Amino acid sequence: MSNNDKRPLILISNDDGHDFAGIKTLTAVARELGDVVVVAPQQHQSGKSSAITVMEPLRAFLTHDEPGFKHWIVTGTPTDCVKLALDQLLDGREPDLVLSGINHGFNTGVSTIYSGTMGACFEGCIHHVPSVALSYGEYGIDVDMSPCIPVARQVIYPRARARSAQRRVPQREHTQHSRRTPQGHQGHTRKHGTLGRGI
Repeated sequence: MSNNDKRPLILISNDDGHDFAGIKTLTAVARELGDVVVVAPQQHQSGKSSAITVMEPLRAFLTHDEPGFKHWIVTGTPTDCVKLALDQLLDGREPDLVLSGINHGFNTGVSTIYSGTMGACFEGCIHHVPSVALSYGEYGIDVDMSPCIPVARQVIYPRARARSAQRRVPQREHTQHSRRTPQGHQGHTRKHGTLGRGI
């Protein structure tokens, strides 16, 4: 990592996977502010909440290593990524901040319970590391995340409890406006489709 121990260490994960635009944008912003270690799922992990891998071995692959920046891919969930990073992948350093996202799509209401993005954030909080999850109301893998950059810069500072920073899909003339808000109640329908019967 960096030779400058005074630079904060920022751990980043997500649930969309290591190659989505959101985590790439968040990584670029975080690298302006400190040393960065990205530990992200190999595959899409939306809806995994705080699930961990129990019956299969976890594997971590170091794909990038330079002063002040490392990038790992893990064959597990977002929570696996944060747990493994804190235990084995940070070269003995304690992170100053855990960031999760930027998620492709909102995490609002009860969705924060199901969200793998929030799961990674919650895991940081469990270990008493200030943690922030960020989400954006667009879903494409290569969506333009530039409207999120000012917001990301505003919210990347230590937090003692999990916050979910939301960014509404903006009209062109409103791209500079955002706000931090408490979570409200958002329901889901109970129906998930027809359940097939086994023989």
